Amino acid sequence: MAIHLEVPTSKPTHTEDTGNPRTNSTPTHRASIAVSAAERARRHLNARLANPLEGYTYSELQKMGRAYALDNALTDEDDVRAMEIGACLARDGTSLRHARRLGVSDEEMAVLERELSHRWSQPRLLYLVIVMCSICAAVQGMDETVVNGAQLFYAAQFGIGGDEYRSTWLTWWHMFLARFALGLGIGPKSATVPIYAAECTPPTIRGALVMQWQMWTAFGIMLGYAADLAFYSVADRPGIVGLNWRLMLGSAMLPAVIVCCVVFLCPESPRYYMSRGRHASAYRTMCALRFSKIQAARDTFYMAELLRAEENMKIGQSKIKELWTVPRNRRAMVASEIVMFMQQFCGINVIAYYSTAIFSLSGFTPRSSLTASLGFGIINFVFALPAIHTIDTFGRRNLLLTTFPLMALSLLFTGFSFWIPPNTDARVACIALGIYLFGVVYSPGEGPVPFTYSAEAYPLYETKGKTLEELDQIFSVPTRVHAAYGLRQIPYFFKRYIFRRDVQPERLYDMEEIVPRDLGETKLV
Repeated sequence: MAIHLEVPTSKPTHTEDTGNPRTNSTPTHRASIAVSAAERARRHLNARLANPLEGYTYSELQKMGRAYALDNALTDEDDVRAMEIGACLARDGTSLRHARRLGVSDEEMAVLERELSHRWSQPRLLYLVIVMCSICAAVQGMDETVVNGAQLFYAAQFGIGGDEYRSTWLTWWHMFLARFALGLGIGPKSATVPIYAAECTPPTIRGALVMQWQMWTAFGIMLGYAADLAFYSVADRPGIVGLNWRLMLGSAMLPAVIVCCVVFLCPESPRYYMSRGRHASAYRTMCALRFSKIQAARDTFYMAELLRAEENMKIGQSKIKELWTVPRNRRAMVASEIVMFMQQFCGINVIAYYSTAIFSLSGFTPRSSLTASLGFGIINFVFALPAIHTIDTFGRRNLLLTTFPLMALSLLFTGFSFWIPPNTDARVACIALGIYLFGVVYSPGEGPVPFTYSAEAYPLYETKGKTLEELDQIFSVPTRVHAAYGLRQIPYFFKRYIFRRDVQPERLYDMEEIVPRDLGETKLV
């Protein structure tokens, strides 16, 4: 079953027969799903937000760029010129076909071309922003795992365990308050840092940075395990009992202190300045984050137009209410919440916080337990690296459908391994193998996918992304239709990949060209 988008246009459009089945499918291959006027309005808004400058001529854009510069006290001729050219480049995205005719100099053209050919070649200040955001992610991972090794020692020192634990109310309020404050800090950091990075970085590397949040969190997890092992042999000092586990917990402070120092060297988010009406400050910040003024003007002007488009778009009810009342949004919310919930519920937190204790129960010595936990941390980080590539080539859905059964099998294998008689090599080896296999399949799958999936699932008037028009169709399909389609994919999988038959997959969606409005002829002036 597929969806035909009925979007009114002011004049008929003609699609040339290109041989592409996605654009030349016939009505016999499609089943139309009627959409309400409100739903068509939402699709119109999504198309507008896909590129709010689409359809304007260069002459119009140059006037808009000049007006934007002068309205925001950017009166220097270089800034006005940059904004005129930048407004035109903002419409064309990565295309430089007409850049020369817009008056771009040889030096500026070289910068624009290098931006596409060497996307990780960026100004030093932007690298500082990237480094700070990466360390922030590592802080989160390290906070999770330093307590992993410490609990081997402080439990005994505090008398936690056995009958005494069941009959005694714990009163170590200072540790509780410290961990409570740590939890309060992790939440806002996790929400603000990826947004800050996305608002400062150019589109060519923005998606990769979103993916790297999980990768550097995995690095922090590994670093926490390494700190546990490094401080294991630290002896107590006079008057200080349990110095080793105290240093383990305290080691997470180091990257956090680095972030506190570096953050004062980083600029404010350009989008934040714009939300406060300080567009000139946003442009100056963007100039510091780009090699040339026309790059800064392009990104500043596009961001300002996108914000203006978002502010002018009202469906008729609050966005919070639309999460529940609009079926397409409700399905997106349910799907994204499920994958995010399962990321926390799949077993990764148990391993991250208690792997050392698990290894100890399986028969490892304390030092060997810490070493085995470090091995899991290394696996978790190394296998997170391929996700940057596989999430776009193998696909989000395929990664989840493949890794979830394998994660379940690995945990099942780990659990049943505890039935192996104690103090045997087989018991130790099987438990370690099961936990390591879990890390191998979790890291490229349920680890990074929920962040990307949740960012893309909602319509453009709550967020923005490159593939949301396609996702708009996906979540418009009723849940029962989607579920039935998923069940029909099981025999297809066996026929195609097990028995190697030449069978074609069933198409549930069929992307149609969306033309939201007649913007007139787009011509070069």
